[in-house]
Order: sequence, then structure tokens, then C-alpha cells
Amino acid sequence: MGIDPSSCLFYLAIFSLTLRSQQKWEMKRKAFKSFGWSDDEFSMAFEVQSMVMFTFEKKLRPLMDFFVEDPHLKPSAVVKYPNRFLVSLEKRTVRGVRCCKF
Repeated sequence: MGIDPSSCLFYLAIFSLTLRSQQKWEMKRKAFKSFGWSDDEFSMAFEVQSMVMFTFEKKLRPLMDFFVEDPHLKPSAVVKYPNRFLVSLEKRTVRGVRCCKF
């Protein structure tokens, strides 16, 4: 997956992989691909934040819809910061974006 084995991220990635079945991994990959992400972008998101694999599919759609519609980000821009999928949309993301609008 391109993660340096001496990195702390490597251990998180192994942890994520061991707790996900192949079927769930594929379901998650398909969910992200439905947003327009390529396999490379999915791998990049996993490399940056492997815990993204624990985000529920029902949480992914509202997050992606928000990031693409409100701040008008492209799906390929959202993939660069997969930590966004680990926070509460209502408590952290929406409030933060709305406070920053002028």
C-alpha cells in the first residue's frame, strides 16, 4: 500500500486491515469510487489515514455531499484530507465552514 514499515502509520494500517474482511474492504472501496475516486485515490486516502476504513458508509454520503456542494470541492481534493471522514459532520465540519464564510 506504499506505507513505510518503520512508520507509526504502518501499524495503524495493519490494524485497519486485520479488522476488515475482504468483503468489507471491497464495499468501502466501491463506496469511495462511487464519489468519483480512483483506485489510486482510495489507496492514497488509506495511506494518509488508514482509520478511514472504519467510517460507516451511511456517514460517507452526507460528508461527501457536504464537501462537494457547500465549499465546492472536487472529490479528488477531498481525498487529500481523509481525516475529514473521522469527525462529526454536524459538530465540527459544518459549524467550522459556516463560521469561516464572509
